[in-house]
Amino acid sequence: MRITGLANNLRVLGDNISDVDIVRKMLDTAPEHLEQIAVAIETLLDLNDVSVEVVTGRLRAVEQRRRKTAPVVDSQGRLLLTQEEWTAKLRIGEKGSSSGSGGSGGSGGGAGNRRASASCGRGRGNGGTR
Repeated sequence: MRITGLANNLRVLGDNISDVDIVRKMLDTAPEHLEQIAVAIETLLDLNDVSVEVVTGRLRAVEQRRRKTAPVVDSQGRLLLTQEEWTAKLRIGEKGSSSGSGGSGGSGGGAGNRRASASCGRGRGNGGTR
């Protein structure tokens, strides 16, 4: 670990730096996107008892979680889906279109179309709501 290596080099050179000082310096110089986590660590943990490894591990966990949850979008800002997500979305769409498409067939304007869609809607409405 680079930080503990640097601290050990400082100790070899005669500077007595404690782990508490290293932890405080790490939290003070944390990047802006980790600032809330640094404040939470300072608030909730006793900095006299927490080790450099624990703080580093917590900050790395937040970094990994942040990378994991970033949505994938194309150049136009549209969300890109994995194949599993796409098939799941299609399945949900098929379920919704097969159960609720009876009343939407009225763009032709003829009386026959209105009667057909109205009778389909009534038949489904009586049987599907019970």
